[in-house]
Amino acid sequence: RPDQEAWRWITRGTLQRGKVLGRFASVFHKPSGLHTMESKLANVALLRQHYGRVTHVDDNPADALPIAAKFKDVEIRLVRDLSTDFLLSKIYLENDYPNVKVVSTLREALESLY
Repeated sequence: RPDQEAWRWITRGTLQRGKVLGRFASVFHKPSGLHTMESKLANVALLRQHYGRVTHVDDNPADALPIAAKFKDVEIRLVRDLSTDFLLSKIYLENDYPNVKVVSTLREALESLY
């Protein structure tokens, strides 16, 4: 989400209501002028420099799969939505993206980390 005050409040509120905010060390927002994919790739690269284990949670296969391909050591939790099965229908996750796990909810994605 864009790095604007309203989006920061919306994101924080959503995570609080979902009772998962405490599981995040920090939340990154997209700087103005960057494409979403560029921002996500840059943040994953930064996290890899500081942590031995990095997991990226996303609900967009178009963003998640390039991250999985570039960073084979990063675990990807892809939260299923209405388009996920259609977008993944021609991809063999187990062979092409072994670091990707499709989950049903954000809560499931977070619980799978522990």
